[in-house]
Amino acid sequence: MDKTILNLEHQIGAFIGSDNKSNCTVHFAYKEDYLEKGNIGKNPNTEWTATVQTFNPITEENFLLRSETAPTKEKSLKKILEYLKKQKGESPFTVKWMKKGENSIKQNESHFYCHDILDVVENFFHGKNPEDYIVHEIKLNPIS
Repeated sequence: MDKTILNLEHQIGAFIGSDNKSNCTVHFAYKEDYLEKGNIGKNPNTEWTATVQTFNPITEENFLLRSETAPTKEKSLKKILEYLKKQKGESPFTVKWMKKGENSIKQNESHFYCHDILDVVENFFHGKNPEDYIVHEIKLNPIS
């Protein structure tokens, strides 16, 4: 694997680890999209989408952190790293939630830096069936 990609993944993971108290892990997925379908196999123009998700071992849930598209994996990851460095300017939100069928006393909290509440909802439910969750509260936290 390309050392540049590994280094960028490491930087993203370290950045998230330094800002996270739940020991979540960071996972990367890549998707290649062909821009010109007729050129498959003949030096096609492609775009790469890098998707970064976090996994919280306490709640055993994963959440979308960011997804970016660029001409290369490296550029996609660089865009994600830039976003992380700038996200402190975004609003901090707390989501209080539980999974249906769990003990009603156990309420989980997850934290997001997002532009607005719609981004929070999208990141929370990414890859999940919304009918499996009860969201009790989405709160905009004071900026410290």
